[in-house]
Amino acid sequence: PRRAVKGHMARLFGTDGVRGKAGAFPLDAPTVRRLGAALVRVLRHDGAAGPLRFLSGRDTREAGSWIEQELDRQKSKVEASERALASYREEQNALSLEDRQNIVVARLNQLNDVVTKAKTSLVQKESLYNQVKSLSPGASPDTIPAILQNQFIQSLKTQVAELERDRANPSERYGDSHPENIKVNASIKDASRQLEQELAKAIDAIRNDYQAALAEERALTGSLEEQKGAAMSLGRKSVSYTVLEREAQSNRQVYENLLAREKELQ
Repeated sequence: PRRAVKGHMARLFGTDGVRGKAGAFPLDAPTVRRLGAALVRVLRHDGAAGPLRFLSGRDTREAGSWIEQELDRQKSKVEASERALASYREEQNALSLEDRQNIVVARLNQLNDVVTKAKTSLVQKESLYNQVKSLSPGASPDTIPAILQNQFIQSLKTQVAELERDRANPSERYGDSHPENIKVNASIKDASRQLEQELAKAIDAIRNDYQAALAEERALTGSLEEQKGAAMSLGRKSVSYTVLEREAQSNRQVYENLLAREKELQ
């Protein structure tokens, strides 16, 4: 029997411990419990006193093999992700993406302010132009507030009114053929022609201001839309670059963690 036990123990323990596949004899749960109990009895029999302490470990050779395989796989992922990042960086000039994005956003904000001012100006000038267009035939343009406030036109109106008063007095005494009346009539005619010319200029100025404001607003709005497109394009490029960058960083971190784990197992 002793020889049989020794043979059985040698088969179980081998040269340096119990060997086998986890979960199967002799590394199944019941056998491991019996081995532990036997070990305690042996230690107690040898005179061990006080609480017993055990060091539990495991064979890392299988884990080491897995880590080596995983390291090779992860290294390939790192190289692929870093190549993709470098390629995108070169194609899109990604190193200056942030600077370009800052410039585009600043330009976008500036254009947005300018367009807002242009739209406000256009509304005001369009309102004034609509007043001109709404004048009924024969109506005097100087009823429009902007023209009414024109100092030169007002001075011409005053001049015509004064000349007409001057003409009234000699006419009563000498008649229309009197030299004084002829002189005054000529002055009135000249002043009235000049007044009509200035009124026409004022109307043309209102129309031209409106058309210029309309053209400016359209041009600025077009520039704003182009800038929005540029900002969106850069935004998409920045997002793509960030995704590639984070993927490369993540793969690199996993690879470095595996390297550290491999060193621990050596």
